[in-house]
Amino acid sequence: MSRIFLSHSSVDEREAVALKQWLADNGWDDVFLDVDAERGLIAGERWQEALKRAADRCEAVVFVVSPAWAKSKWCLAEFLLAKSLNKRIFGVVIKSVAFGELPTEMTAEWQLCHLVGLGATETIACLHREQPVEVAFLAEGLGRLKAGLQNAGLRADFFPWPPKEDPERAPYRGLEPLDAADAAVFFGRDLEILEGLDKLRGMRALGAETLFVILGASGAGKSSFLRAGLLPRLARDDRHFLPLLPIRPERSPLFGERGLAHVIHEANGRLNLQPTTLGSVKDALGQGAESFLPLLRNIQSAARARLVGLPDDAPPPTLVLSIDQAEELFNADSRVNSREGDETHAFLELIGMVLRTSLTEDRAGKRAPMIVMFTIRSDRYEPLQTAPELTELKSLVFDALKPMPRAQFKEVICGPALRATASGRSLAMPPELVNRLLSDCDQQGGDTLPLLGLTLARLYRELGSDGDLSLDEYERMGGMAEVIKDEAESVLSPDPATRQTQLEQLHDAFIPALVTINPDSEQPMRRVAKLPDLPADSRPLVQALVDKHLLLSDLRGGQPVIEVAHESLFRQWDVLVDWLREERTDLLEVDRLEQAVSAWINNDRKAPWLMGGERLDRAEALAAKQRYSRRLEGSREFLLASRQWERKQREEEDQLRNEKLDAETAARREAEKRQQEAQLAARKLWAAVVGVAFLFIITVVFLGSTFYHWKKAQIALTQAHASRLVSGSIAMVYNMNSGGAERGVLQLVAAEKIAPRVSVEGALNRPGNLGGSLV
Repeated sequence: MSRIFLSHSSVDEREAVALKQWLADNGWDDVFLDVDAERGLIAGERWQEALKRAADRCEAVVFVVSPAWAKSKWCLAEFLLAKSLNKRIFGVVIKSVAFGELPTEMTAEWQLCHLVGLGATETIACLHREQPVEVAFLAEGLGRLKAGLQNAGLRADFFPWPPKEDPERAPYRGLEPLDAADAAVFFGRDLEILEGLDKLRGMRALGAETLFVILGASGAGKSSFLRAGLLPRLARDDRHFLPLLPIRPERSPLFGERGLAHVIHEANGRLNLQPTTLGSVKDALGQGAESFLPLLRNIQSAARARLVGLPDDAPPPTLVLSIDQAEELFNADSRVNSREGDETHAFLELIGMVLRTSLTEDRAGKRAPMIVMFTIRSDRYEPLQTAPELTELKSLVFDALKPMPRAQFKEVICGPALRATASGRSLAMPPELVNRLLSDCDQQGGDTLPLLGLTLARLYRELGSDGDLSLDEYERMGGMAEVIKDEAESVLSPDPATRQTQLEQLHDAFIPALVTINPDSEQPMRRVAKLPDLPADSRPLVQALVDKHLLLSDLRGGQPVIEVAHESLFRQWDVLVDWLREERTDLLEVDRLEQAVSAWINNDRKAPWLMGGERLDRAEALAAKQRYSRRLEGSREFLLASRQWERKQREEEDQLRNEKLDAETAARREAEKRQQEAQLAARKLWAAVVGVAFLFIITVVFLGSTFYHWKKAQIALTQAHASRLVSGSIAMVYNMNSGGAERGVLQLVAAEKIAPRVSVEGALNRPGNLGGSLV
């Protein structure tokens, strides 16, 4: 598919064909023109459909502007389509037309090159509908178009090689990430670069998203994609973008050697802005977003002022701030050891506040005044995704850096060699070597790209000085599978005893200074260490690995620092793999301790964030190990505070326990006393009850006896009375007494009522008594 599309009115077909010929004569032979017999539209297809199909490959759209083009609804539709696809747009004016007749977006946003007017002309000879024709264009306009297309060129061959500041630079960089100077030898990611640039142009135009997150696995080439892919191409599009130097967080994203302060200071120096001193920039950043935002505005305004020929209403270029290896922002030790406390929080808060403020101010223009790009490992994305400092900001996740297909690996292999050869330093790459490298790439898994990079760098460094590489040389070198192991082992002595000593020294150097463990995935991650933090006896070996490009050396604050060139070293050198397996538990414990220290610092060193119990015991034991003591130096205050806090807690607990025990003892004694008193009272009560009961029984017995005798006396008295009545009645009956028989009978009845009947009956039954008289 074509990389450049030409849009024109049918009235201007002859000029469009001539312009296509001029493009081919100047190196742009991959051009789509709808009258081209070889690359034209098939029946029924339209220009827009072809552009949509080629959207992932089209680098630029050139509009042949004339009065007829301005009046054509199809041409306007083509312009709007190209704009919606976020393509680079160039307008070439071939016939005079009033600016007012052109789309506002074209005159304000995109470069117009006038090919008609006063001045020298260049005549292009070509075939138009099989007839030879000649068309003259203004030479100055063609020169501007050529410069614009060159600057817009996305392919590596549009960048110079070697860079002027480093003429001896190697075209193969090994495990090191490629940088802006290596844009000319960065191959294999053309489609991804194009897609990324399209998305960034869309972000700028719409202003909805402000965070561009380049996501990929370890070994995917994220850093090179950012540094040698996107940023150099954005820098060429200076009318729309102003990329700042990339930030590398390490342990100090604000004030470190590759932190934000240095990036702003470099931009101020390049654009002759104030403040000119690094200290002043740091002071401004320390004051927050209120001071940071004016610095950015000044940079943006100065960059716009350098662009000539812009309409007054043309917006300034969008600032691009990039953070490479953003996972370092969330490494625990970056917050523990920072001289300014938790710089990650301060840095992200600063970025978040500036983006929210600038979005509010520029909402009417709908353009993002700043885009922040991150490269970050896929397994470390969640902390960035959930960072509270970046809430309310929308992000665009770019995860297109998938494993390369075979054809792209071929570009990685051959492209740099061709650029070196074109620059005058011949480097032959025979087909049999290329095919063998491609075959070996198919067998290397996730680390293919770094392994291939190191293999090519080693081939070039050791065998490329004669301008010729061969399959035999590659095989003698040992091939790709063992290249990292071979490079590492080459610094060790063949003598077993000496080798063992050297391995112990490297063990102490690598662990824990140069590696940490991701607590989520438990995968090793590189770590930047100051050279003085490494054991002195290991430094010659460390330098030997630097010379082999397995480690990288740099200066930070005037001090040398060391880091692993690529994390594939942790997976490919079997000795290091074994060390990491043995030390994994301790390394994870180190990370947890550093996380705890960071949380304590972030929460104003409050006691609830301290550590205690078995965790504290393990942490103290780990910090006491000679291997880990230096790395955990920043944890000493935390551990001491934790131990003091735990001791205080134990003392308070002991005091509370003693007080509770004393209270329980006093309560028990009081209860016993009360129980004794209650028992005594109960005994007394029981004695009283017994006494009362005894008296009651005696009383009852006495009363019963008294009642019995009284009752007995009453009965006797009654019986005596009855007997008297009976006796009287008998006397009356027999005239023994006055009253007569009737009264005698009545007394007998009365006696029957008050005395046993037997007494009356006995009296009646006695011979000669009342019974006979009554007969």
